[in-house]
Amino acid sequence: MTDISWQLESFCERCIINLGTALDIEIRDGNEYEAGLNMALDTISEMRTPDAIGGVPQKDRPQMLAEVKRYAEAAGIPYNKLSPLNQFIVAIPPYVFYCLEKYLPDEPELREEARRLMNTRGFPRYLQENLGHSISQTIGGAFYRPKVPGFLARLFGFGRHD
Repeated sequence: MTDISWQLESFCERCIINLGTALDIEIRDGNEYEAGLNMALDTISEMRTPDAIGGVPQKDRPQMLAEVKRYAEAAGIPYNKLSPLNQFIVAIPPYVFYCLEKYLPDEPELREEARRLMNTRGFPRYLQENLGHSISQTIGGAFYRPKVPGFLARLFGFGRHD
């Protein structure tokens, strides 16, 4: 999965950084899972910086949370049992897809590329592994985990596992 323009990759990275930064703060404050994700989305909605994209209104959050939980179930671990790092990793595709649909600049070629990739089976994994994992380690904090539980490490293909 390397067929992505630098413009679209940059947009996705900004979304992931915003999500990761906000979620890290909430998890370190003891707010995990649904509560932490909702509080992180509130924080993103309130951001007033040039890179601040990705506010998610309350009415759109139940669908996003259902998708996040679906990614956790696909990994074989209930969402409420995930480590902080994996809470972030499973939230990335639904959040980035939402941002691509709602906030991507109105450039026809960029929108077409996003639509194509969103319908590609490997794109969520690309977002998680190629962008999300390295961003999580840059953020550090609650996400810095050199050891990833065995099944998720095999599923997502990163970290050490026992």
